[in-house]
Amino acid sequence: MISNNKHEVILSPYQVELNAILTVRSSNESFKGNSYTISDKTGKLIRKGSISQGINEFKLCIVGFKTGEYCITIGLDIEKFSVI
Repeated sequence: MISNNKHEVILSPYQVELNAILTVRSSNESFKGNSYTISDKTGKLIRKGSISQGINEFKLCIVGFKTGEYCITIGLDIEKFSVI
């Protein structure tokens, strides 16, 4: 659980178009987790992947998603984004 309101994972943009790029950035020197998962609003796993040690930013191509709301989970951090 996060003890303050500071986001450890920052997404840009929070509304991403299909076939566009979602930038995932850590507010720290690197991510606290070594993998990520993306799930839809029902909790269904849509995508998962690994995060290289020591990086603080990566990009995801949003291909094969349907319009809707999604969550990306890295370690204990969960951030929401939507595909439009």
